[in-house]
Amino acid sequence: MRKPKTIISIFCMFVFAVICGTHAVAQEYGSVDDRIMDFYKTKDYQKAPELLESFFNDHHPDREASWYYPTVFFFSKIFPTEQSFNQLMTIYGKSDSEERRFLILVVSLKDKQLLNKLYEKENDAYLKGFIKGIIDDKTKYDPLTADITNSTELDILWSIFFATGDSAPIRKIASVLAWKDIFKHKITTFTGTKEQKKELIKLLSDFNIKYNNEEPDAPMEDCDISVLDSYTEHLESFKKLIKTLNITGEELYRASIKNAAFWSLAANLNRHPLVRTECMKIADDKAAPERNLILFILVKSVMY
Repeated sequence: MRKPKTIISIFCMFVFAVICGTHAVAQEYGSVDDRIMDFYKTKDYQKAPELLESFFNDHHPDREASWYYPTVFFFSKIFPTEQSFNQLMTIYGKSDSEERRFLILVVSLKDKQLLNKLYEKENDAYLKGFIKGIIDDKTKYDPLTADITNSTELDILWSIFFATGDSAPIRKIASVLAWKDIFKHKITTFTGTKEQKKELIKLLSDFNIKYNNEEPDAPMEDCDISVLDSYTEHLESFKKLIKTLNITGEELYRASIKNAAFWSLAANLNRHPLVRTECMKIADDKAAPERNLILFILVKSVMY
Protein backbone atom coordinates (compact mmCIF):
# COMPACT_ATOMS: atom_id res chain seq x y z
CA MET A 1 0.00 0.00 0.00
CA ARG A 2 1.26 3.48 -0.78
CA LYS A 3 1.87 5.85 2.07
CA PRO A 4 -1.19 8.02 2.82
CA LYS A 5 0.82 11.18 2.19
CA THR A 6 1.63 10.00 -1.33
CA ILE A 7 -2.00 9.10 -2.01
CA ILE A 8 -3.18 12.50 -0.78
CA SER A 9 -0.66 14.31 -2.96
CA ILE A 10 -1.67 12.41 -6.10
CA PHE A 11 -5.34 12.81 -5.28
CA CYS A 12 -5.09 16.58 -4.77
CA MET A 13 -3.41 17.03 -8.15
CA PHE A 14 -6.04 14.84 -9.80
CA VAL A 15 -8.97 16.64 -8.21
CA PHE A 16 -7.60 20.00 -9.36
CA ALA A 17 -7.54 18.75 -12.94
CA VAL A 18 -10.78 16.86 -13.04
CA ILE A 19 -13.08 19.10 -10.98
CA CYS A 20 -12.20 22.04 -13.23
CA GLY A 21 -13.07 19.82 -16.18
CA THR A 22 -14.16 21.44 -19.38
CA HIS A 23 -14.30 24.88 -17.76
CA ALA A 24 -10.52 24.82 -17.27
CA VAL A 25 -10.04 23.62 -20.83
CA ALA A 26 -12.23 26.43 -22.11
CA GLN A 27 -10.29 29.03 -20.12
CA GLU A 28 -7.04 27.81 -21.66
CA TYR A 29 -8.53 28.48 -25.09
CA GLY A 30 -8.60 32.16 -24.18
CA SER A 31 -10.15 34.27 -26.92
CA VAL A 32 -11.19 31.23 -28.96
CA ASP A 33 -13.50 30.16 -26.13
CA ASP A 34 -16.33 32.42 -27.31
CA ARG A 35 -16.12 30.93 -30.80
CA ILE A 36 -16.30 27.40 -29.43
CA MET A 37 -19.40 28.22 -27.42
CA ASP A 38 -20.89 29.97 -30.44
CA PHE A 39 -20.27 26.84 -32.50
CA TYR A 40 -21.88 24.70 -29.80
CA LYS A 41 -25.03 26.83 -29.98
CA THR A 42 -25.28 27.23 -33.76
CA LYS A 43 -23.57 24.09 -35.15
CA ASP A 44 -22.46 26.23 -38.09
CA TYR A 45 -20.00 23.79 -39.66
CA GLN A 46 -18.97 26.36 -42.26
CA LYS A 47 -17.15 28.17 -39.46
CA ALA A 48 -15.11 25.09 -38.50
CA PRO A 49 -12.00 26.12 -40.52
CA GLU A 50 -12.12 29.61 -38.99
CA LEU A 51 -12.40 28.09 -35.53
CA LEU A 52 -9.43 25.79 -36.16
CA GLU A 53 -7.26 28.66 -37.40
CA SER A 54 -8.25 30.75 -34.38
CA PHE A 55 -7.24 27.88 -32.13
CA PHE A 56 -3.81 27.60 -33.78
CA ASN A 57 -3.34 31.38 -33.61
CA ASP A 58 -4.11 31.47 -29.90
CA HIS A 59 -2.46 28.25 -28.74
CA HIS A 60 0.33 26.19 -30.20
CA PRO A 61 -0.55 22.50 -29.71
CA ASP A 62 1.05 21.19 -26.53
CA ARG A 63 0.92 17.40 -26.18
CA GLU A 64 1.29 17.66 -22.40
CA ALA A 65 -1.59 20.11 -21.94
CA SER A 66 -4.82 18.84 -20.37
CA TRP A 67 -6.83 20.19 -23.30
CA TYR A 68 -4.79 18.48 -26.06
CA TYR A 69 -6.69 15.22 -26.62
CA PRO A 70 -10.16 16.57 -25.79
CA THR A 71 -9.51 19.25 -28.41
CA VAL A 72 -8.42 16.64 -30.96
CA PHE A 73 -11.76 14.90 -30.47
CA PHE A 74 -13.62 18.20 -30.68
CA PHE A 75 -12.15 19.11 -34.05
CA SER A 76 -12.59 15.57 -35.38
CA LYS A 77 -16.34 16.08 -35.00
CA ILE A 78 -16.76 19.47 -36.68
CA PHE A 79 -15.48 18.68 -40.20
CA PRO A 80 -18.31 16.34 -41.30
CA THR A 81 -18.32 16.90 -45.08
CA GLU A 82 -15.72 16.32 -47.77
CA GLN A 83 -15.73 20.05 -48.55
CA SER A 84 -14.99 20.98 -44.95
CA PHE A 85 -12.31 18.29 -44.83
CA ASN A 86 -10.64 19.84 -47.88
CA GLN A 87 -10.60 23.13 -45.99
CA LEU A 88 -8.92 21.35 -43.08
CA MET A 89 -6.27 20.08 -45.51
CA THR A 90 -5.67 23.64 -46.70
CA ILE A 91 -4.86 24.57 -43.10
CA TYR A 92 -2.68 21.44 -42.84
CA GLY A 93 -0.63 22.60 -45.81
CA LYS A 94 0.42 25.83 -44.09
CA SER A 95 0.87 24.43 -40.58
CA ASP A 96 4.12 23.65 -38.78
CA SER A 97 5.18 20.15 -37.70
CA GLU A 98 3.48 20.17 -34.29
CA GLU A 99 0.24 21.55 -35.73
CA ARG A 100 0.33 18.90 -38.44
CA ARG A 101 0.80 16.20 -35.82
CA PHE A 102 -2.32 17.51 -34.08
CA LEU A 103 -4.27 17.47 -37.36
CA ILE A 104 -3.07 13.95 -38.17
CA LEU A 105 -4.74 12.79 -34.97
CA VAL A 106 -7.90 14.68 -35.95
CA VAL A 107 -7.94 12.98 -39.35
CA SER A 108 -7.25 9.55 -37.81
CA LEU A 109 -10.43 9.85 -35.76
CA LYS A 110 -12.48 10.80 -38.80
CA ASP A 111 -11.52 8.41 -41.58
CA LYS A 112 -8.64 5.94 -41.99
CA GLN A 113 -8.92 6.18 -45.80
CA LEU A 114 -8.29 9.91 -45.58
CA LEU A 115 -5.36 9.13 -43.33
CA ASN A 116 -3.92 6.86 -46.02
CA LYS A 117 -4.19 9.72 -48.52
CA LEU A 118 -2.46 12.00 -46.07
CA TYR A 119 0.34 9.45 -45.70
CA GLU A 120 0.92 9.48 -49.46
CA LYS A 121 1.06 13.30 -49.56
CA GLU A 122 3.25 13.88 -46.51
CA ASN A 123 6.97 14.34 -47.29
CA ASP A 124 8.32 14.88 -43.78
CA ALA A 125 9.96 11.63 -42.61
CA TYR A 126 8.95 12.05 -38.95
CA LEU A 127 5.31 12.85 -39.73
CA LYS A 128 5.15 10.09 -42.33
CA GLY A 129 6.37 7.63 -39.70
CA PHE A 130 3.85 9.01 -37.21
CA ILE A 131 1.00 8.49 -39.68
CA LYS A 132 2.24 4.96 -40.49
CA GLY A 133 2.24 4.12 -36.78
CA ILE A 134 -1.40 5.16 -36.47
CA ILE A 135 -2.38 3.22 -39.60
CA ASP A 136 -0.68 0.06 -38.30
CA ASP A 137 -2.17 0.39 -34.82
CA LYS A 138 -5.21 -1.88 -34.68
CA THR A 139 -6.27 -0.65 -31.25
CA LYS A 140 -9.65 1.03 -31.39
CA TYR A 141 -10.69 3.58 -28.79
CA ASP A 142 -14.29 4.72 -28.66
CA PRO A 143 -14.87 7.06 -25.69
CA LEU A 144 -18.59 6.26 -25.80
CA THR A 145 -18.01 2.56 -25.11
CA ALA A 146 -14.59 2.37 -23.44
CA ASP A 147 -14.20 2.26 -19.66
CA ILE A 148 -13.53 5.68 -18.13
CA THR A 149 -10.20 5.50 -16.33
CA ASN A 150 -9.04 9.11 -15.97
CA SER A 151 -10.02 12.77 -16.08
CA THR A 152 -8.97 13.24 -19.70
CA GLU A 153 -11.60 10.74 -20.79
CA LEU A 154 -14.29 12.74 -19.00
CA ASP A 155 -13.11 15.88 -20.81
CA ILE A 156 -13.12 14.01 -24.12
CA LEU A 157 -16.76 13.10 -23.57
CA TRP A 158 -17.62 16.73 -22.80
CA SER A 159 -15.74 17.88 -25.91
CA ILE A 160 -17.76 15.47 -28.07
CA PHE A 161 -20.95 16.81 -26.54
CA PHE A 162 -19.95 20.42 -27.27
CA ALA A 163 -19.07 19.52 -30.85
CA THR A 164 -22.17 17.46 -31.64
CA GLY A 165 -24.87 18.18 -29.07
CA ASP A 166 -25.49 14.42 -28.90
CA SER A 167 -26.87 12.90 -25.71
CA ALA A 168 -24.61 9.81 -25.72
CA PRO A 169 -21.62 11.53 -24.02
CA ILE A 170 -23.90 12.80 -21.24
CA ARG A 171 -25.27 9.30 -20.72
CA LYS A 172 -21.74 7.93 -20.58
CA ILE A 173 -20.63 10.49 -17.98
CA ALA A 174 -23.75 9.79 -15.93
CA SER A 175 -23.02 6.05 -16.00
CA VAL A 176 -19.98 6.70 -13.79
CA LEU A 177 -22.38 7.50 -10.95
CA ALA A 178 -23.40 3.83 -10.91
CA TRP A 179 -19.87 2.77 -9.93
CA LYS A 180 -19.35 0.88 -6.69
CA ASP A 181 -19.30 3.08 -3.58
CA ILE A 182 -15.74 2.34 -2.45
CA PHE A 183 -15.82 4.18 0.88
CA LYS A 184 -19.17 2.61 1.79
CA HIS A 185 -17.82 -0.88 1.07
CA LYS A 186 -14.71 -0.24 3.16
CA ILE A 187 -16.77 1.15 6.06
CA THR A 188 -19.26 -1.73 5.96
CA THR A 189 -16.53 -4.38 5.96
CA PHE A 190 -14.36 -2.66 8.59
CA THR A 191 -13.34 -5.18 11.29
CA GLY A 192 -11.42 -3.09 13.80
CA THR A 193 -11.50 -3.16 17.59
CA LYS A 194 -14.14 -1.36 19.65
CA GLU A 195 -11.79 1.60 20.09
CA GLN A 196 -10.95 1.68 16.39
CA LYS A 197 -14.66 1.71 15.54
CA LYS A 198 -15.20 4.62 17.91
CA GLU A 199 -12.39 6.47 16.14
CA LEU A 200 -13.97 5.62 12.77
CA ILE A 201 -17.33 7.02 13.91
CA LYS A 202 -15.59 10.24 14.92
CA LEU A 203 -13.79 10.51 11.59
CA LEU A 204 -16.97 9.86 9.59
CA SER A 205 -18.81 12.61 11.44
CA ASP A 206 -16.49 15.16 9.79
CA PHE A 207 -17.96 14.07 6.45
CA ASN A 208 -21.62 14.04 7.57
CA ILE A 209 -21.69 10.25 7.57
CA LYS A 210 -23.45 8.50 10.44
CA TYR A 211 -22.39 5.00 11.48
CA ASN A 212 -25.28 2.99 12.90
CA ASN A 213 -25.16 -0.77 13.45
CA GLU A 214 -21.94 -0.87 11.43
CA GLU A 215 -23.75 0.60 8.42
CA PRO A 216 -22.87 4.06 7.00
CA ASP A 217 -25.65 6.56 6.42
CA ALA A 218 -24.38 9.23 4.03
CA PRO A 219 -25.97 12.25 2.37
CA MET A 220 -26.97 11.41 -1.21
CA GLU A 221 -26.59 7.73 -0.18
CA ASP A 222 -23.03 7.77 -1.52
CA CYS A 223 -20.04 7.80 0.82
CA ASP A 224 -17.50 8.47 -1.95
CA ILE A 225 -19.06 11.82 -2.82
CA SER A 226 -19.81 12.71 0.82
CA VAL A 227 -16.14 12.26 1.73
CA LEU A 228 -14.62 13.88 -1.35
CA ASP A 229 -16.99 16.85 -1.26
CA SER A 230 -15.51 18.06 2.02
CA TYR A 231 -12.05 16.50 2.22
CA THR A 232 -10.27 19.87 1.92
CA GLU A 233 -12.09 21.15 5.01
CA HIS A 234 -10.99 18.13 7.04
CA LEU A 235 -7.70 17.14 5.46
CA GLU A 236 -6.21 15.52 8.57
CA SER A 237 -9.37 13.48 9.15
CA PHE A 238 -9.28 12.58 5.46
CA LYS A 239 -5.74 11.23 5.78
CA LYS A 240 -6.65 9.24 8.89
CA LEU A 241 -9.78 7.86 7.24
CA ILE A 242 -7.80 6.62 4.24
CA LYS A 243 -5.30 4.93 6.53
CA THR A 244 -8.00 3.44 8.79
CA LEU A 245 -10.00 2.01 5.88
CA ASN A 246 -6.90 0.95 3.94
CA ILE A 247 -7.97 2.89 0.85
CA THR A 248 -5.48 2.34 -1.98
CA GLY A 249 -4.35 5.01 -4.40
CA GLU A 250 -6.19 3.29 -7.23
CA GLU A 251 -9.42 3.17 -5.21
CA LEU A 252 -9.15 6.83 -4.27
CA TYR A 253 -8.45 7.78 -7.86
CA ARG A 254 -11.54 5.92 -9.05
CA ALA A 255 -13.74 7.51 -6.37
CA SER A 256 -12.49 10.93 -7.44
CA ILE A 257 -13.52 10.26 -11.05
CA LYS A 258 -17.05 9.53 -9.83
CA ASN A 259 -17.04 12.73 -7.78
CA ALA A 260 -15.83 14.70 -10.80
CA ALA A 261 -18.55 13.24 -13.02
CA PHE A 262 -21.14 14.20 -10.38
CA TRP A 263 -20.03 17.82 -10.17
CA SER A 264 -19.42 18.30 -13.89
CA LEU A 265 -23.02 17.26 -14.54
CA ALA A 266 -24.29 19.47 -11.71
CA ALA A 267 -22.33 22.47 -12.99
CA ASN A 268 -23.57 22.08 -16.56
CA LEU A 269 -27.26 21.48 -15.88
CA ASN A 270 -28.16 25.16 -15.90
CA ARG A 271 -25.72 26.12 -18.64
CA HIS A 272 -26.87 23.59 -21.21
CA PRO A 273 -30.53 22.52 -21.53
CA LEU A 274 -29.56 19.25 -23.25
CA VAL A 275 -27.65 18.17 -20.13
CA ARG A 276 -30.68 18.83 -17.95
CA THR A 277 -32.95 16.99 -20.39
CA GLU A 278 -30.79 13.85 -20.32
CA CYS A 279 -30.49 13.94 -16.54
CA MET A 280 -34.25 14.24 -16.21
CA LYS A 281 -34.69 11.21 -18.48
CA ILE A 282 -32.38 9.20 -16.23
CA ALA A 283 -34.23 10.44 -13.14
CA ASP A 284 -37.49 9.19 -14.69
CA ASP A 285 -36.02 5.72 -15.20
CA LYS A 286 -36.58 3.90 -11.91
CA ALA A 287 -34.35 1.03 -13.04
CA ALA A 288 -31.31 3.24 -13.71
CA PRO A 289 -28.58 2.45 -11.13
CA GLU A 290 -27.37 6.07 -11.20
CA ARG A 291 -30.89 7.46 -10.68
CA ASN A 292 -30.55 8.48 -7.01
CA LEU A 293 -27.41 10.54 -7.59
CA ILE A 294 -28.95 12.14 -10.67
CA LEU A 295 -31.94 13.18 -8.55
CA PHE A 296 -29.56 14.84 -6.08
CA ILE A 297 -27.79 16.58 -8.97
CA LEU A 298 -31.10 18.00 -10.16
CA VAL A 299 -31.76 19.30 -6.65
CA LYS A 300 -28.26 20.76 -6.33
CA SER A 301 -28.57 22.51 -9.69
CA VAL A 302 -31.09 24.86 -8.10
CA MET A 303 -28.19 26.22 -6.03
CA TYR A 304 -26.21 27.32 -9.11
